Amino acid sequence: MKELIYLKSILNLSNSEFYVRLVGRKCTAKCTVIYIRIKKTGEKGEIMISTRQKVSISDFNPRKQTVKDNTLNQLIQTQKIKIIQTVYRLCIERENVSLLDVKKVLTSNRKPSILEIAERHFKTKEKAIKPQSLKVIKSQLYTFIRNLNLINQPLTISHNELEKLMLNQKSNYSPASFLLVVTFLKQLYRYAYLNNYIVSTPFDKIDVRALVKSPKKKPKPVIKYNDIKEQLIELHQKQSEKQAQLTQFALFQLQTGLSYIDVKTLDKSDIVEQNNQYFILKNRQKTNVECLIPVNKEIVALYTENFKNVGYTNYNNFLRDNFDITTHKLRHSRAQNLLNRGLKIEAVSRILGHKTTMMTLHYATIKGRDFLRDEIDLIINSN
Repeated sequence: MKELIYLKSILNLSNSEFYVRLVGRKCTAKCTVIYIRIKKTGEKGEIMISTRQKVSISDFNPRKQTVKDNTLNQLIQTQKIKIIQTVYRLCIERENVSLLDVKKVLTSNRKPSILEIAERHFKTKEKAIKPQSLKVIKSQLYTFIRNLNLINQPLTISHNELEKLMLNQKSNYSPASFLLVVTFLKQLYRYAYLNNYIVSTPFDKIDVRALVKSPKKKPKPVIKYNDIKEQLIELHQKQSEKQAQLTQFALFQLQTGLSYIDVKTLDKSDIVEQNNQYFILKNRQKTNVECLIPVNKEIVALYTENFKNVGYTNYNNFLRDNFDITTHKLRHSRAQNLLNRGLKIEAVSRILGHKTTMMTLHYATIKGRDFLRDEIDLIINSN
């Protein structure tokens, strides 16, 4: 229903026609935030007051001024009626009421939201922080506030509730990023406290270091190439023909050093023969870098066109449940095995299809392999 208040006809005041409507401001591809818009005839500008309610775009009817959800609609309509009553009382008390007068009264009658306080806080930082850096900080903090659902929470939230909300979001951030957004939020509540928006800040009772700190994980033991190979062969012999496909895929990936997606997209034409020696010659899917892998007849015999039907989730679960490793660990094991056998880093890099040997060192560091005899002699003789 179109809401139009004709205060002019009721109070016989000039230029006092106020329009109050619900409008939606798109915040995502499928959602919109409902605002209450106030306009006055004969005056430029408008007042936009957020209801802090986010709904699906299809659930909001701007023509009928309603929201599909009855409970939410009643809440929004109540907010709208309160604003209409405030404007009405103001026009009774004063003459020639402007939009600025209405805005002052409306903002003085309600507590600012956390996003409004954030805007005021960042205005004080405009001279101290570079514009681009400030833009990034605002974006990160606003996203964190929305993820915590603090827009619909009272500003005087308890420290227990705030800590619980932050812990629920911790897994979505890296440790460094989580520390950063928590620090931003702490500064924001500090600003609210210093400007008397809240009596105390919940961060007074929150140990940020303990909140951010993650328990140290025990390092997983390095599973060597030969150990994995033996376990895979043993498992392959015990399995039925239908079950053996994942084991065969893993054996082929382990012995070639190819990634999961490269094995899956491998074609028979990628396996070439030259002077009774087989090679896998293929451009990697990830980097489009060519890899050249010498293979024997046994490895070639493992390949089957059915590899194209192996799904990543089933394959990854198979490796995790049986060997407690990921698909990429097979590449690591192959690289470590080749380095242990004395193959030069440049050759290993060519097999793995890396752009530089620095990437190969990252995947197969000295930490993950044994010292060669020549290396031991070199170390001893250098003393």
